[in-house]
Order: sequence, then C-alpha cells, then structure tokens
Amino acid sequence: MITSFAQFLEQLQAREAAILAQEEVKHGPTIGDMYEGLARELIERAIPEKLNLKLVDGFVVGVDGDYSPQTDAMLVMGTDGHRIPRTEKWAWPIKDVLAVFEVKKNLYTADLADSIKKMQYISLQQKRLLETNILVDLRPAEYAFARVIGRFPEPDEDENLETAEGEIFRTLAHEQLAPIRVVFGFQGYVDEVGLRTAFLDALEAVPEGVAGPGVLPNLIICRHNAILKLNGYPFVTRRSENGEWDLFGSTQKAPFGLLLELIWTRLSNQFNALFPVDDNLQVESIARLLTGTPGVKDGARGWRLKAIELNKDQLDDRAIDEWSPVEMTPDEMILFEMAMRRGGLKTYDDVLLEAAAKHEVSITDLASRLVEDRIFSWRPDGYASSIGLPIHQAITPDGRHWLSTNAALLSLWIREKYGCSDKND
Repeated sequence: MITSFAQFLEQLQAREAAILAQEEVKHGPTIGDMYEGLARELIERAIPEKLNLKLVDGFVVGVDGDYSPQTDAMLVMGTDGHRIPRTEKWAWPIKDVLAVFEVKKNLYTADLADSIKKMQYISLQQKRLLETNILVDLRPAEYAFARVIGRFPEPDEDENLETAEGEIFRTLAHEQLAPIRVVFGFQGYVDEVGLRTAFLDALEAVPEGVAGPGVLPNLIICRHNAILKLNGYPFVTRRSENGEWDLFGSTQKAPFGLLLELIWTRLSNQFNALFPVDDNLQVESIARLLTGTPGVKDGARGWRLKAIELNKDQLDDRAIDEWSPVEMTPDEMILFEMAMRRGGLKTYDDVLLEAAAKHEVSITDLASRLVEDRIFSWRPDGYASSIGLPIHQAITPDGRHWLSTNAALLSLWIREKYGCSDKND
C-alpha cells in the first residue's frame, strides 16, 4: 500500500503545485501560505483519523517555556496546546509534538541552512525534555541499536560517556522520542547532485555548527529528490568495521514513500499501532552521503563527519536491489525452531549442542549468520536472539526454507517467485 499511496500523493502534489505556479500573486507571505496549505493537505491524507491527531502551525514550547521558531506545520497529540490569541497559530508542548514540517516554495542552500537551524532548536528542546528524567520505553531504540551494531545495548549503555556505542545509543534514543523533522521544497534544485551539495554546504553555513546528527532533519524533499536520515526509524545502515556509520543518504525517486514510512513508523512506536506495509519488492535505492564516527577528544564528546561525494553518473549507475528473505537449510531450520523455544541460540545450551551435533550444524556459525542478516542480534549474555520483531517461516514449493521479519513482503515475494501463497508457520 505504501508505494501506491505514495504515487497518489506525488501525482496530487505535481498537479496542485502546477496550479499554484500559474497564480500571478507576488505577495511573498501569500505565496508561502499557498504552498504551506498544499503541504498540509498532503500530510493530512497520511494521518489516520482514528488517532485523533491534529495538524497545526505555530510554535513548539519547551519544558522551560521557551518557544521554538515558527513552524509551518506540526503534527500533535493531546489537548495541552493552546491557540495564540487573535491568531490561527498554536503553541504546543514538546512532549506532544510528533512531527514538524518546514515548507519552502523554493529550496536552496540558504533556505536549507535556515531550516536546519530551526530543526536543531526543536531537537534541543526534546533533549532538555529528556533531561527531566521522564519515564520512557526505549525498546525501539534498543532494536535500532541492535540493527546498527549487531548486538543489544548493555544495561548501562546510555550512561557510558566514553565509548562510541554509548553515543550511538543516546542518539538513537533521542531520535526515537524526538519529533520527526521534515523540510519540504516544492521547487529548487532539479537533480540529486544539486541537493546533496546544498545539504553539505548548508551544514557548514549553520551558525555555530550542528550539535551532532541527532539534531538534523529526518527528511529533506526537493522536487522528486530526497535526503534521508538512516537512524533506524525505519531506515538503517550497519556500522562498518572501521567504526563509520552512514548517517544520511540520498535518493532521486519516491520521496513521498519515504515520508509515509517515517510518519507511520513514528506513529507505530507512539501508539503501538499497525500500519500498511509496502506493496513491492524494490529496496529503496539510497546513495551514501554523510558518515559519522562518534568519539571523545580532550574530554569533549562529538562526531567526526565525512562527506561522500558522488557525481551524476555514479548516482545514475547505482543498482536497484530487490528484497528477498533469508534462506535456511532444513537442518538449520530445526536448530532455529529449537532456539526460538529456548530463548535464543546459546552455545552453552546442552540440548542445543546435542541437536547441533546430530544435524551437523555449528551453533556459533548459525548465530553469526542470523546476526549478519539481522534476523538475530547478540545479547550481552553472549547468545543471539530475535530483534524484537516476529520471525516468519515459509516453505516454498521446491522444498526450500525461508525466514523473514516481514510477513507481508515474504508473502509477496513467494507470490511473485512461485505464483502461489506461502506456507507460513
């Protein structure tokens, strides 16, 4: 459903933006209102009515009563916001703000730098909220950490100020709870190269710099191009062996699909709700843009950022991958099923060791492969288990065995490859 709905929104955006472009209005604020109104209409179509959320414009209010720069739109919950007297603008507490949108008719470097500065302010409001020691469920951050690092965080990982892993976990926890921050440009850079260059230039142009990747926007859309934060909600990249983590990437198609997945992931984490899944097997073709390595230098914590420069030919030549499940041998599947009943693949479990010897399967090798495929992740106690998501099994007509954490995509893949429905456990 995501792909088909995103295509509908893109067609609607193109049609309505063309109508707005024909208007002879010269008054800047009125032009801004026109495009902000169109953006709100597109966003509203993505929000389920049953959640009783509101899309308003105005100001985010921090825990100390400070007001953010004015937002063009914010997705909010609850009833603690208030309308600013004699205006149509609202002030809403940061704890109940789910997403913030900055809308530009034309998006160029100066506009992008200004938007990043505003988004950074709101992100720091969220940071001050967390410093009040509110009770939060960080399981989504733990799962995101497991997908990035390949292991679950230690019990005190968020308090570890000396390691890169501690900084990564704090960043992921912040991202889980902070409002989604989206910059939306109807016109501006016409190609992906221009938008990538503008993003990097804008980072340097922000006064006083940026306070790490966590304060930057989650998504920047300009025409049909987009820059996306790869923070695990839901898009994620694994940390490389040299310690670098791909923080941002770019794409030249389907920006509304990315927007839908961002919003629906945030709402799913907030309300424990299920949302429609994708309806095609193409994996988003995202080109690396910005990597980061956290560290400590002279007692100060920070990030070392590195840009990945790609030209138009390199961007056009990137491969489009197709989603596929993880294949298992029949003997591996027997060990997997036993491990699921016994809490994970444990190299010290005598029952599993006996079964592994009988079926000639190495528990260590099987665990490592499932961790590599991010079906499992290592636990602090030294064994591997699932990363919070249900794991679905299937046997195809040719007798092959498969695993996936996405039942809908697994069923779709089997239908397309075999022309039949799957036999799931």
